[in-house]
Amino acid sequence: MVSSASHLPRAGLIFSELPPEGRTEWRTHAAPPLSPEPSAHLGGASAVETLKTLRYLIWARWTERCEP
Repeated sequence: MVSSASHLPRAGLIFSELPPEGRTEWRTHAAPPLSPEPSAHLGGASAVETLKTLRYLIWARWTERCEP
């Protein structure tokens, strides 16, 4: 999987949750940016990815609850 460095942790988390049947081996690699990015943008991108990861974790746990 190739993506931006800030997106790779969330993408890896999602891929690791795939069901075992039909699962393929995967690994991550950060793609270089297309243009130089200001350091303020990188911090903002990391913050956004952190929020999206938290949202994914909360949403996944809520929707995948086992109820009798």
